[in-house]
Amino acid sequence: MKHELVIVMLSVALIVSLVLTGCAELAAPPAEPTEPAEPAEPETPLPDRILFAPASPVVSSYYPAKMVIADLGERGMGVPITVVASDGSARTLQMIFDNDAAVGGSGMTPYYQMLNGMGAWEGNPLPNEVRVLYHYCDFDLTFAVGLDSGITCVDDIAGKKITVGSPMSETTVMTRMSLEALGIEFETLVGTSADSIIAFKDRRADVYPIVVSGRSLSGSHLDIMSKRPVTFVGFTDEEVERVQAKYEYISFKKIPAGHYEQLPDLGELNQITSRALIMCRADFPEEFAYKWTKYSIEHFGEVGEVHEGIKETDPSDTPSILVPGLYLHPGAIRYYREVGLAVNDANVPPEMK
Repeated sequence: MKHELVIVMLSVALIVSLVLTGCAELAAPPAEPTEPAEPAEPETPLPDRILFAPASPVVSSYYPAKMVIADLGERGMGVPITVVASDGSARTLQMIFDNDAAVGGSGMTPYYQMLNGMGAWEGNPLPNEVRVLYHYCDFDLTFAVGLDSGITCVDDIAGKKITVGSPMSETTVMTRMSLEALGIEFETLVGTSADSIIAFKDRRADVYPIVVSGRSLSGSHLDIMSKRPVTFVGFTDEEVERVQAKYEYISFKKIPAGHYEQLPDLGELNQITSRALIMCRADFPEEFAYKWTKYSIEHFGEVGEVHEGIKETDPSDTPSILVPGLYLHPGAIRYYREVGLAVNDANVPPEMK
């Protein structure tokens, strides 16, 4: 009897529970229909390795400095960097444009030429898909000539052989354009930087255009001087005016007498000069560009430790030296504005406007 009573009581409790649940469900307002969730935008995958084109060949005295620049970028981003061969500024720019390198070193003059279909890009301008991170050096283009060549001025180069190295190097491009603007005809020997050194020392060429930064000559200068006495010839003021009348973006600097330590008797002369920049692709991740620029500028003294000519460079001057139309990367702009540096609107890329 007791067992039957317990069963009855449990049955009643169950029925009451079901009734109450049903009432609650009837009393609850119907749920609002929900829109299907938008699919999440996939994040742009960040590269696990960066390709860096130094522009300087291995035999160049600037090559160790470029390796420090690559190392600063690697430490700043925390991403491994692989150095890929590139002989010359124009070649480096083309590699960046073709996505054969993400970052590289190049001069301001080739950048301008690339955009305007000049020099290595004669008649074939490329879209502005390269961005600047920072300025790392100023290069002066010397015309080294053998003392036994009979060349005492730029005009004497007419009819002589010039060993110009890589046809896409900034040195080659500026040499050709400046001399052709003066109507000076010459013969050329084209090859690698090592080929140029050998040709000059073997007297198969009498003129060797080589860049230098600062007061101490480059390793290439010292190499050719070990076998053949040299001097430098420069442009007269009138020749400078003629070159710039045709190519206004080619800059010159007046070098004072006795400026170079290894040529103390050299008099005053005008030389072509170029600003050297670290550049990258326009689609280079902003965070990487910011970190590379920030860390590199804050530790730039390490570059000067391996190359005396770069020691006096202040890369934070970058926003003030760029000509209009040369765009800074948004990540670099973020850093410059963060430290209180003004950025000219003409150097702000369209993706930020």
